[in-house]
Amino acid sequence: MTFFFRHKFFTLLFILFIWYWFYNPANRIGLARKGIVVYNRFPIFLFDLYINPDGKMVLLEDLNKEQSDGYWYKTHFTAKSSENKRTTFIVGTGFDSTEFVLNYNLVQKIQAQNILVKQMPSPEAIKQYNNMRDSLNSVSILLKIK
Repeated sequence: MTFFFRHKFFTLLFILFIWYWFYNPANRIGLARKGIVVYNRFPIFLFDLYINPDGKMVLLEDLNKEQSDGYWYKTHFTAKSSENKRTTFIVGTGFDSTEFVLNYNLVQKIQAQNILVKQMPSPEAIKQYNNMRDSLNSVSILLKIK
């Protein structure tokens, strides 16, 4: 016990590590603020984020660029719907306001694959994503972080 009193810095680091570990659960989004999101205990900043229905994380450069929404759809989007279980695709539009919205044609393509598309502010999108992951629903998310 005296070790903890003598080495206060290491004790503080240990407590912060334990807090970080439990506040940011595995396969969920934990800490989320404009500019930084922690997914699967891994901090993400300077990028936007797409998480497919299997939980695989893909970092995206900037969703506000014209070509980027079509790019991530062509290269990374995973359609995973079956007749009895419908996949939900959540789009986080930004933390402050609506900074990013999928264009109408892309939403129509995604809905044609029997995937429900929901666009909402990023804090609400994160809450809904975590709740759907907890209930074992098939869900993916595209998140505007920066």
